[in-house]
Amino acid sequence: KMIRANTEQKLAAEAKKYAQIIALAGDRQDELAKRKNEVTSTYKKWHNLRLAVETSPNKANLNDFRAVEAAAQAYSEANKAFIDLQKDILMNANVSFKDQAAYLIVTR
Repeated sequence: KMIRANTEQKLAAEAKKYAQIIALAGDRQDELAKRKNEVTSTYKKWHNLRLAVETSPNKANLNDFRAVEAAAQAYSEANKAFIDLQKDILMNANVSFKDQAAYLIVTR
């Protein structure tokens, strides 16, 4: 129960932050949603590939490990693009650099 409550609180806080960014995004809302979806999909791909290798390490080969590495790189790049877009939106909305951390979302 404790883990579930903690997860629900974390998701609620993230949803609140995302709503704040969306409100500031103006005509860039679609771009923001696209970047967020890219982060989510690349995370899921990386997570699933990693899990497959971890649960069957004796069956994993070099190509499997390369696929995990490529998926991790894609996730990292998607996450960076999402964060950079958020920062750009916040700067255009005149949110000070020191206050940006209260808005930024790192998602999966």
